[in-house]
Formats: sequence, structure tokens, C-alpha cells
Amino acid sequence: ASKDEGVAATQLYEKHFATVDLSQDVQAQRLVADASIKCGRTDVLEKLVRSLRDNASRAVLVKSYASDRCLVGAKRVFEACLEKDACLYNVMLSAYIAGRDMASTEKLLSHASEAGREKDTCLHNVMLGAYIAGRDMASAEKLLSHASEAGTVDVATYNTMIKAYLQLGDSRRAWALVQTMRSAGLAPNCVTFNEFIDAVAAKGGSAMWEVVDEMEACGLKPNHITCSILLKSLQHRSQPRDIERALKIVESAEDAMDEVLLSSICEACMRTNRSDLLARHLERQRSAKGVQVKAAHTYGSLIRAYGFLNDLDGVWVMWHEMKSRRITPTCITLGCMVEAVTNKGEPDAGLALIHQMLAHEETRSLVNAVIYCS
Repeated sequence: ASKDEGVAATQLYEKHFATVDLSQDVQAQRLVADASIKCGRTDVLEKLVRSLRDNASRAVLVKSYASDRCLVGAKRVFEACLEKDACLYNVMLSAYIAGRDMASTEKLLSHASEAGREKDTCLHNVMLGAYIAGRDMASAEKLLSHASEAGTVDVATYNTMIKAYLQLGDSRRAWALVQTMRSAGLAPNCVTFNEFIDAVAAKGGSAMWEVVDEMEACGLKPNHITCSILLKSLQHRSQPRDIERALKIVESAEDAMDEVLLSSICEACMRTNRSDLLARHLERQRSAKGVQVKAAHTYGSLIRAYGFLNDLDGVWVMWHEMKSRRITPTCITLGCMVEAVTNKGEPDAGLALIHQMLAHEETRSLVNAVIYCS
């Protein structure tokens, strides 16, 4: 919009809508805010911000600018808010961090401290994330010490710092923080242990299972994230006992089972060449305990799994089930299907599938050179 259009829009707002509560209409807020910023009418922007119901509504407006990567707009709205609470500071800090504007982040952190927000736990956590994102561990450690003394730390605070140490490869300090957390009367949670498991998952073996053992000793059940990490750690070189234990943990976490984990199980069993375990999980999937599959990607994994077991009937059952549910395949799903039937001695069937896809406009683009190579 031009400056003249901005002037007209702000005048229209002042004349007809200044007394209207626009808290539920972010689009209308943006129109007024955009016009006010465009023509330099800070007074109109302040009037709009004051008219909103509360700071939660104002934070939504700031966040809408941040989502569009418009830091200038987010900053102008934030500055127009007279009474800034932790919610507003958190949203603005997150916007600066996402935009990698560390200079503005530092300035806002200083402003928050001067405004007396230094005792807010949530704000401390955002500050901590900002320092870590800027690779300023010295400031992060100083802030953690200050927050600990002020009694404004929570489990999320420690988890954030633990993750940072682990990403730096400093497991000694990370484990020391767990002890500090416990001394402060805070118990590590699943997120805490998942960070440690993920850090050692690539190595597998005893180091990973020691963390799992401690997690279970604390009375914590492995969750969806834990299961994903364990499955990702399984490779062709993995020991049979590690493979079987990981699958047993996944099976015991029934509440965590979804399409992503189902695909991960199939891929892990194929990577480790464990046809026996794969067959068992596919049988479970066919039972009443099976996951409701809604994604083409998951069908691709199931098709590959049945092909891995040389079960051509199972391959076709998955393909027809996907089609009956009106789920459009992706190029990867189609590639899995063509490869499965071709490798099992039915190249004509694979070619027929390609022709079927080419015959329909919505699936024509799925066919590529890789699929023809299959």
C-alpha cells in the first residue's frame, strides 16, 4: 500500500473503528498496524494496541509479524505496548532469535532486566536460549547461576543448558547439571534423558543403555521421542541384544505408537536384516492393535517391508488399501511399489503401474527417471 492509502486507512480506523474491539481479528489488526507504520502514525498504532483486550492479544499481533519475518513491524507493535509483561518479552525475544538479530536480542535482554523482569522463569529460559543460539556460553552460564540464586529455574532451564553442553560434546558438565538439578529439588524428566540418549545413540551399545537404565530407575517410561532415538540408533552393525531390547521398549510404549514409529520400526528391521522381528510387527499391524495409516509415506515403508519379506501379496494389499482410502501416493511411495513388484519378478506389473500414473494428470508428475530405472 502507498503512503496515501495508509493515511486513508488510519483515518477510516479513527473515524469508525477506534472503539471496536479487534482482539479476535488479527487480519484487521494487521491492516491498521501496517497502515499506521507505513504513514508514520505512531499515535494510531498505540491507540490500536491499547484497544486490544490484553497482552496475550498484543503478543499475537507481534507474533504475526514475526511469522512473516517482519522484525520491523514486530518491533513497532512491541514498542507501542505500554505495559510489557513476560509474554510480550518472550515473543519479541523469540522473533529476534529466529531472525538471528543478536544485537537487538542483547538490547532487549538488557531492557527486560531494567524493567524488573529478571525474576521471570519463562523469560530466563528465553534469554538462555538466546545466549546459546549466539554461542555465548559464558553469558549462558552466568545467567543460569543468577537464575539459580534467584530461584527462577525449572527443569526446562536445566534441560536447555544440558542440551547445549551435549551439543558441544561436554557430557561431563551435562551430567554435573543433572546433579545440580537434583540438589535444587528438581527431578530430571524424559526430555533430560532423551538428550543424553540422543547424544550417545550414534555409538550405541552400553553407553546408550546405561542412560536408558537410569531413566527407568527414576520411574520414567520411554516416550515417543525415546523410541524414535533408539530405532534410529539401530544399524546393520548393531548387536542382536540391542536390536531386540530397542524393539521391546517400543512395543511396551503402546501409547506412543503412531505412523512415524511404525515406519521407523520397519526401516530399522530392514537395516538390521531382522526379518523375524519385521514379520512380527507387520502381523501386529494387521491386528486390532494396528495403527490407522493415513500417510502415503507410511504406506511406502509398509510396501518396502513386505517386499523385504518377499511377500508380494502383502505388497499389493498395501497398495490397494492406500488407493481404497483415496490416499495419493508420493513419488517415493510409487518408487517403493514399482521396485517391490519388479524385484519379485513382475516387471510388467511395475511398468503397468507407471502407465497408470501417467494416465492421470494428478499423478503424472510422480513418475521420474529413478522409477523407470527400477
